[in-house]
Amino acid sequence: MALFGKKKKPAAQPASNPVNPSKDTTYLGQKLTIKGTVSGDGNVIILGQLEGKFDLKGELTIAEPAVVRGEIRAGLISVKGRAEGTVVAHSKLHLESSARVSGNIHARTISMLEGAQLDGEMAMSTGAGSLASMDTAAGTKK
Repeated sequence: MALFGKKKKPAAQPASNPVNPSKDTTYLGQKLTIKGTVSGDGNVIILGQLEGKFDLKGELTIAEPAVVRGEIRAGLISVKGRAEGTVVAHSKLHLESSARVSGNIHARTISMLEGAQLDGEMAMSTGAGSLASMDTAAGTKK
């Protein structure tokens, strides 16, 4: 028995829980142009262009210089680039100083930094049933 011997470190164990897909983040690159419908769980960061319908249960970031046109809905939406059309944030809409948003906005809460531009109508809704009321106000039903 050695007094100053090294103890063996236990071998690394594989993670017992698989990665939670709702926390995955997908990047849509700056050189991509997508036309159509994008939907799902998880988080998305858009760097390119999207035209159509966007329906996400997680967080959406429209980065600079991204341009998104159409119907945009997500739990939390953060805009640094441009968004044109109907924007529905089921929890929060955040506009950075470089944000340019035009169209109808529906959100429970909104935050805007100085310099952000908003051209359109905004409706805020809170309380029970606000998700359904935002969908109705936005002219769509889920």
